[in-house]
Amino acid sequence: MKHEHKTVLRLQQILTIAELAVARLISFFYAKNEPIWLIADRGYDSGDNGYRFFLYMKKHHPEIRTYFILSKQAPEWRHLAEYGDSLLDFRSMKHYVYLWLASHLISSHVQGYAPYRGLGLKMKALHPAYRKKMHIFIQHGVSKDYTPYLEYNYTHQDLTLCSVRPEYTFFIERYGYPKERVELTGMCRYDHLVDQSQDRRQILLAPTWREYIYKNHGFEQTDYYKTYASLLQSERLQAILEKYDWRLVFHPHHQIQRYLRAFLSLPVCNRIHIAAETEFDLSDHFCQSNIMITDYSSVSFDFAYMQKPVLYYQFDRAQFQSEHYEPGWLDYDHSLGTVCKTEQQLLYELEQLILNGLQVQSAYRDYALALYPYHDQENCERNYQAIIRHDKMRIKTIKKQK
Repeated sequence: MKHEHKTVLRLQQILTIAELAVARLISFFYAKNEPIWLIADRGYDSGDNGYRFFLYMKKHHPEIRTYFILSKQAPEWRHLAEYGDSLLDFRSMKHYVYLWLASHLISSHVQGYAPYRGLGLKMKALHPAYRKKMHIFIQHGVSKDYTPYLEYNYTHQDLTLCSVRPEYTFFIERYGYPKERVELTGMCRYDHLVDQSQDRRQILLAPTWREYIYKNHGFEQTDYYKTYASLLQSERLQAILEKYDWRLVFHPHHQIQRYLRAFLSLPVCNRIHIAAETEFDLSDHFCQSNIMITDYSSVSFDFAYMQKPVLYYQFDRAQFQSEHYEPGWLDYDHSLGTVCKTEQQLLYELEQLILNGLQVQSAYRDYALALYPYHDQENCERNYQAIIRHDKMRIKTIKKQK
C-alpha cells in the first residue's frame, strides 16, 4: 500500500513539473514591472500566520500586489471570497504562473507556497529564476524542538522571522542560519490574540501529533489514542466539569484530525466537545478558553502570550523526544506551566487551577514575560518592516555583485 502511494505521489510530482514548465512559458507574456507578494500557509488550508499576514497586507498595504494561495476545496475559501482575484487556487495553473511572476514568496511552512515542499526546495537549489526570489519563512509556531528539516543547509531561506529570544538564538547557533537572515519580530497571528474568556469557563485540550503513530496498524491501538480516550471518558473529569460548571473543547493537531472519528465515537459527557478543525479557527479557541492543556505543542506560547494558565500532559516524553522531535532549547519542566505525567496528576492540577481562580504561578508568569520581546498588536507590522528592510539590503548586495 505504501509503495502504491509513493508511486502515485511520484507521478503527481512529474505532472506538476510539466505544468510548472508550461506556467513558466505563460509567465513571459505578463508584465513584470512591479513586486508581487505570494503568501500561503500550506496551500490546502489557512488560518495561520500566512493568513493573518495576508489580511494585514490587504488592509494596510494595498499598494503592493498581494495574493493568497488556498485550495478552493478548503472551507476557508468562502470566508475569503471578498478578496476575489487575490486568491489563487492551490496547485492550479494560475498558482504556478504567479509562482514564477512573484518577487516575494512568504509562508508559515517551509516552501508552503510551492506545490510540494520537496519540489520547492529542489527548485530553489537548481533553478536560478526561482532561487532569485525572496523566500521568507514567517513560521507556523515557536520552533523550540530540534527538527532536521529546519537546518539552513536544507531550507536556504532568505529571511526567517522568530517570536521569542531563545528561538532566534537557536536558529543561528543550532540550525546554522546567517545572523543577517534571522529577525526577532513576533508572530503575525499574535495580533489576533485578545482574551475573550471572561466568564466562559472553558478548557482547551489541544495536543500535538506523533510521527510514530503512523507506524501502527491501528490508531485505536496506540498509547496516544488510549490515553486521550481515557481522559475524555474520565468520571473524575466529568465530575470536575459538572461541579464547577465548566466545559472542555478537544481540538487535536491537524495531523490527528484524520482520526477524529475514533474520538467522536466515544461516549463522552455533554460538557465535552470534540472539535473538527473545519468548525473553528484555532485562534478563536485560544481567545475564548481560560485554561489550556497541551503536551508538546507550541500553541502553549499563544496561550501564555495572553498570560493565561497552561498545563502540559506528557505521558510519553521519552518516546516523543526519541522518535518524533529531539529536545531543543525549551526545558518543559521550567517553562510555561506544570508538567503532568499521569491522568491523576493532570486532573488534580486542573482542579487546583480552578479553585485558585486561574492564577498563573509567578515562576511561569515571569518566564513568559521574559520570553517575548514584544507584547502588542504590531507583530504583522514588524514582519512587514523586516521584509522591506531585508529586501533593500538584498538589492544592494545584488547591485554590488554586478
